[in-house]
Amino acid sequence: MDKLIGVTAVSTPLWLHYFNTGIAICVGLGGVLLLGFRIAKARQDYLKAKEERGKS
Repeated sequence: MDKLIGVTAVSTPLWLHYFNTGIAICVGLGGVLLLGFRIAKARQDYLKAKEERGKS
């Protein structure tokens, strides 16, 4: 029983570490994608406004 508790105590932090790392990666990727999307949208709006200004 002590051996089982020891294995659990050793493996849990490692599992938790990978779990937290996975969440951090997902949040990081989500942030990067959101930022990229916002930049692309802002650029599109800017080009559209520039085009409209060119016409008038």
